[in-house]
Amino acid sequence: MTTVGALSGNLAELVGAMIGSGETHVALAEFSDHRYVQFMVAANGVVIGEVISNLNIGDSVALSSDDEDALRRLGFREPAPGPNPNWWFSADDSSALVRLMVMMNGAIRHVLREMPWNEVEVRTWRLDAPNGVDQSEFRTATRVYFESLLEQLGEHVD
Repeated sequence: MTTVGALSGNLAELVGAMIGSGETHVALAEFSDHRYVQFMVAANGVVIGEVISNLNIGDSVALSSDDEDALRRLGFREPAPGPNPNWWFSADDSSALVRLMVMMNGAIRHVLREMPWNEVEVRTWRLDAPNGVDQSEFRTATRVYFESLLEQLGEHVD
């Protein structure tokens, strides 16, 4: 557990440490209302930043149409089934990574409206990505979907 201010202030350091490992890692930051942002850092250093979308959460609504418009203006790409069910942006060089950090902090502060003193739970883990596997296929196969979580918890899913 940390604060949103600490997360925002150390976001570049967190992602930089994940890049420096040379392995595939995920960092998930979940806010008190269960909305989230996350990063997947591939072993080759490509970073994909994501913001929750309405596509992956059943009948729930995480973002208003104004929120979605704000994410578009920030530069996030549209969610779609497959490897990108959330709002996303891929960074494969240093200038794109700087842009992603600015976009993500904008999403946290101005779209999700998280205040610096709010609590956020940050979890990181390493993924074993087989050599030669397509990154999109790997992301699709390792993604946790809302419906899958409910089924695991024994909840009924329509």
